[in-house]
Parts: sequence; structure tokens; C-alpha cells
Amino acid sequence: MRRAIRVALCATVVLFLWGCSSEDVVNPTELEPPTNLQVTDLAAEGGSVSLSWGGAVGEYVGYRVYAHTQSLQSLDDPAALLPYQVDEVGSATQAATIYLANSYTYYYVHVRAYIQDNDVSRASNELQVIARPEGDNATIYEFDAPQPNASGFDFSEGTAVSMGSAEEARYDRVDIFLGYQAGTTGGGDLYLCSPKKATSTYQNTASFYGWTGTFDSLDEVPADATYSDNVIVSEGKVVAVRITDENAITNYAKLEITATGGAHPTRTISFRWAYQPAPDHRELVPQP
Repeated sequence: MRRAIRVALCATVVLFLWGCSSEDVVNPTELEPPTNLQVTDLAAEGGSVSLSWGGAVGEYVGYRVYAHTQSLQSLDDPAALLPYQVDEVGSATQAATIYLANSYTYYYVHVRAYIQDNDVSRASNELQVIARPEGDNATIYEFDAPQPNASGFDFSEGTAVSMGSAEEARYDRVDIFLGYQAGTTGGGDLYLCSPKKATSTYQNTASFYGWTGTFDSLDEVPADATYSDNVIVSEGKVVAVRITDENAITNYAKLEITATGGAHPTRTISFRWAYQPAPDHRELVPQP
């Protein structure tokens, strides 16, 4: 699947919470582990995640935050933990901001109290987080617009994509395009369309579900959603998008049409959007 990110994107995170076993011990001391690790803020850019936690009990110097693409809770060797330490704060501070190195990658994050390098507490509860790209002002043109005006959009890269001859080798990039009820012909009202309505050469299939609430309230695409291969454009419309690639891997996105403009053949729409890079996950906002 071609969902490797190549541009800097705004990011939020999708969260999952795991408990901590009392048997996951690293050189156990009299220190109790920090408690209630949670996300408190999400930066608009850069994939940063702000965390807070409850203080440990006992005599300690401070806290260390660890993050890795695999769970670290059960490690029992402080030296093995060291490469994955992403922050350290004093005992009076029960908060930190970390930065996810790779978007579209799950990270397991936890906190430990420490007295010295080889004297640390058990792990706090562990969060699993992933950067989730989103954008506020994407614009695409109707299919009849002359090149290089782009009528397709790639959620995984957050970019508009030309559907002209210069892009013929990139049929994997288009997730949706701005066309017409019949796809690429007929003119008339504008529709968001599946790339398959342009030509079967495009590798991704998009299905659309009209949401009656607000963009922010679409926190998860309903499991029983009814989809169509296009949806008529109107300002203020909120749509969930199901994208399935040639390997039958499915991802979800949402968008809100914020503006329409121009006259045929150079009509445009602008929209805000969010994309869930984790396959088969319908969640589209951070989960507590």
C-alpha cells in the first residue's frame, strides 16, 4: 500500500489505552509507578503530543518518558530502555511534550519515576498513539479544468493531484476527484467521485457516506454506513470517505466542503479534511 507520508502534515493522534501489569518491573524499588498517563494537548503541526500523569509515591528525582514502536512495559533492563527515552523532567513536573518521529506509525508511550539511572519504578499505564494528518484549506478543480489544475486529491499525502497525462504513472495517488454525476463527462452539478468513475486504471476505490452532523462530531464512521460512489457537492456538506486500494486495504477519511467557486470549466471546491492512516480503523478524532 502506498500510504507512506512524504510531506509535513498537520497531525492529531488516535489513542488506545493499555493497563499496566504489576509484574512489569524494572529493578523494582520502593517507588510506586506514575498513574493516569493521558494526552492533554495536541499541537497543530509537527506531530507533538502533550502528556500529563499522576505523581509517583516515594523518594524520587524525576520522571522519564519512553516511546517506541513496540511495547516497552515488560522490559526489565534500564540499559535496554535508554535508547527509547524521549524526555526527562524533575519530580515537581508531571507533564511533558514529546514529538513523534514518524507519522503513520504507532508508538507505545509510558512514564517511569526514577532515583538514579539503575533505580526506576514500574511503568505507568501505556498509551498507543499514531499521528493523524489533517488539513484546513485543500482546493481541487473540476475534471474539465485545463492542466495543470488538479482535480484529484490524495489524503495520505495531503495534496491535490493532477489527473492529466503527466500523472499517468501515478494511478495509485488519487483517492477522490471532483467530477460529475457520470464521472468525467456530462458537466452540470459537481460531484465528489471515486477514481474508478474516471477510469478503471486508477487503483483506489472511494465510497462516500453523507454525514448529517458537523465535521467535528464525525468521530467515528458508523459501522452500518451506506455508501455511494459519488456525492453531490454543496457548501457545508460533511462526508465520510472509505478508500480501498488494489490490495483490498481500507482506510477512512472525512471532509467538509467549506467553499465553492468559479465557473465552468474551472469551478473549485475548498475543504477541510482528516485522514486515518491505520487500516480498517473508522475513528477520525482522538479517542480518550
